[in-house]
Amino acid sequence: MSKTSFKIDPSAFLPVVRNTASFAYAAQFAERIRDRRQISHARRRALHEMPDHIVKDIGVTRFEIDHLCFGRARNWRTGA
Repeated sequence: MSKTSFKIDPSAFLPVVRNTASFAYAAQFAERIRDRRQISHARRRALHEMPDHIVKDIGVTRFEIDHLCFGRARNWRTGA
């Protein structure tokens, strides 16, 4: 053995590995949430931009679509 050699305890690296893994998992989780929100927003936008004749055929009002898509019905009643 040389004078500069030393014994490395592998358990010392365990917290670093755990933190790295948890950060990677948290990043993936946040990305999935962001993707779901974008998809959900796109679906709401498509429903809201539906032509009037289709809305009439379905039998719903713009007010109901606003309520379902954006929660505006609640704000409309309070005058916001």
